Amino acid sequence: VSRQAKAALDSWLTNRQNEFRNIVYASTLSDDAKHELYGINLRYAWHERVDDEAHHMARRLMKHLRKRHRMPDLSKCRVMDIDGKIAQIEDARNTKCERWAVVSTLESGKPIRVPIVADRRLDENLFLNDETLSNHLTIRFDLEGNPGGRLITTLPKAETRTQGETLGLDWGMDCMLALSDGRLLGVRMFEWLKQRDVELTEPTRALQRNGVKPSESRRYRNLQRRIRACYRNEIGRLFNRLGREQVKEIVVEKLDFRNPNLSRRTNRLLTRTGRAAIAAKLKRIQELDGIAVTEINPAYTSQQCSRCGYATRGNRPTRDLFRRKCCGTTLHADINASRNILQGWLAFHPQAGNRSYA
Repeated sequence: VSRQAKAALDSWLTNRQNEFRNIVYASTLSDDAKHELYGINLRYAWHERVDDEAHHMARRLMKHLRKRHRMPDLSKCRVMDIDGKIAQIEDARNTKCERWAVVSTLESGKPIRVPIVADRRLDENLFLNDETLSNHLTIRFDLEGNPGGRLITTLPKAETRTQGETLGLDWGMDCMLALSDGRLLGVRMFEWLKQRDVELTEPTRALQRNGVKPSESRRYRNLQRRIRACYRNEIGRLFNRLGREQVKEIVVEKLDFRNPNLSRRTNRLLTRTGRAAIAAKLKRIQELDGIAVTEINPAYTSQQCSRCGYATRGNRPTRDLFRRKCCGTTLHADINASRNILQGWLAFHPQAGNRSYA
């Protein structure tokens, strides 16, 4: 637990250090002043007891950054990672449970044994997929305070694919994924989200009128949990489908999960859930399927014609339609964006060859 807390604080400090450097770099200070501030920032010496102009400015900058980004509140952390130094996972010798977690205590020689009832699919995966059981346990508390444990398994890292197609991918909301080969995946998810959005908005207004925080309502929490779970499940299903195809690389842009047809609360929920789920899944397909993932700058991908390359806002008269009058290109706007993403990657990889969608 102490290592988990240290990792959270180290991450916070590193992020503030990067922001500090960016602010100094973009400032109009002299080169000598910037050099001094860079040195202070590199040593994490913002609060050194030195009364000079550079340290005074460094303290003011850090005070500004701490107002924008508070230090992590670990009292609200609901996940506790326990490695083999604290908890040993052992096979059970009877039929009441499958495994035991032997948790160390402050008294030497007096551990606590916690029975573990694992998902029945665990042993199947250990047998079929070359998975191995790690000596690692994760304890997670739900919003009601009920604990639940998770065992961690490891898989051998897949070799990077050298054969297959390179696909451009654009993230949408009416269709979750638009591919450069013309496919739209996850087209039914948006209608389901609109229905859940109504269910989420109405009780939220009623709770706020009564002076109750939405997070204190079990119905509200359960609905949010349901939206997150379905969203993550759909993301996983679509990328698992791509993983079974002959694809060696996926080119994506920095994703935006907002949609003007959903409420602000639902957009915020999907943004948080979508970013985490998509990042985890992209990392997983790289490690387990050997598919390379490349991110590119998304500038003008939604306004540029994938055929002639001309970019203007007038090319996109509606949300879903892309029409270029000069060259006559008419197609789904998300597919056009995915092809621009792929062509942006091809511009830096000429050995991959050019691709035409005329």
